[in-house]
Amino acid sequence: MNKLFILLILISFQNTIFGNDSIYFIKMKAEMTVSYMDQKETYSTQIRSNLKDSIWMSFTGFMGIEGGRLLIMKDSIFLKNKIDNIFEAMDIKSENQYIPFPLSFNDFKYIFFNCDKTKVNEIFKSKEIEDTLSVAEDSFTHRKFIFDTKNQIKSFQILNKESLNFCEGFIETFKPIPNYKENWAYNRRLKIVKQNENPLEIIFNIEKIELNNPQNMPFSR
Repeated sequence: MNKLFILLILISFQNTIFGNDSIYFIKMKAEMTVSYMDQKETYSTQIRSNLKDSIWMSFTGFMGIEGGRLLIMKDSIFLKNKIDNIFEAMDIKSENQYIPFPLSFNDFKYIFFNCDKTKVNEIFKSKEIEDTLSVAEDSFTHRKFIFDTKNQIKSFQILNKESLNFCEGFIETFKPIPNYKENWAYNRRLKIVKQNENPLEIIFNIEKIELNNPQNMPFSR
């Protein structure tokens, strides 16, 4: 009985101190739809992340065939094209045929996972303009974050000051999930606009979420 009592106290203490930061691993299943002009492709996507340093994605297309895997690290992105058996490694700030807009590792984190105003302002050294608006500026990028009344990020805008390419995102459809005190956004939309080109839209509709159930993030095989 004494051991059980002590264990309950420790669990309560951990939840009080760490709150949502006690989440260290996230696993999601989502439907990803990519739209460009009159073309539209849909993939079944697995997303896994050790929140500190890595995000892993697997893409499965027509007839359940896995077409590729993506590994996003703090400074690099690794791609495995399983259809053509091609491996590529690139700087995370580069823009290429696979990554249509250069995003930082922290950008990927708030695009895929929940992030509140306090964390965003701390990570990006953002300046709070209004209760629901913050901006951040560096040598290459201008960012604008918009939050809801609960301080949860609900949309953002990123301008690449060199290319003038623009990325806009909307984080929507908040629902409760087990063992998490805040609602989770089940729909995430990205709209990427390049100069003199038609916009590209990427939509993630999340179907399943698991927290703190670590899974392998296989890449090479």
